[in-house]
Amino acid sequence: MFLACCLHSTLGSLTVQQPDSTTTKQSKITPGIPSTYDWLKLFDGSEMEVEVRRISERYVFFSEPGNMDTDWMDRRKIKTIYYRTGAVEQLNSSEQEIKATKDWQTIDLTKDPTEVDDCIKIDDLNVRFESKSRQHYRSAKALERSAEIIILKQAANMNADIVLITKINHIRAYGDPPVISINAEAYRKR
Repeated sequence: MFLACCLHSTLGSLTVQQPDSTTTKQSKITPGIPSTYDWLKLFDGSEMEVEVRRISERYVFFSEPGNMDTDWMDRRKIKTIYYRTGAVEQLNSSEQEIKATKDWQTIDLTKDPTEVDDCIKIDDLNVRFESKSRQHYRSAKALERSAEIIILKQAANMNADIVLITKINHIRAYGDPPVISINAEAYRKR
């Protein structure tokens, strides 16, 4: 379909043509042929020229050409990786829905059972956290806060609104690093 727009003035006429809608975007990727950078082909049809740094179970870490800052993308959004060597890696055969989870910092944490009276229980949560830093050795509160963050992140994956801590157990055996065990319940507000 051609669309023409004519503008008449004392200077003459100007005709503008829009491209045909049957024209498709030409891919810049040439599979099997070495190139300067790696390419990511996304499920939405877009292509990204990048330097792939690392691939984990959940993310593809990459940097933009000429930039050393590392960025990442959920690997479920990426269909194929075309490496600069010519190698091709098929990550996903079909697009997968990426379920949004709640931000763990917005979830309330309580030790008062009356605060969850009008809520719906989702699940029980149990965390056993062993000290990994000197700060945890000196402060039981710091160890407890680290374990609470793990619990809140678990609750965020369940889309909970509030977490009730039911039991906290500190274990400080001689010669071993301090350990904390927390039992909790995740709730959703009505």
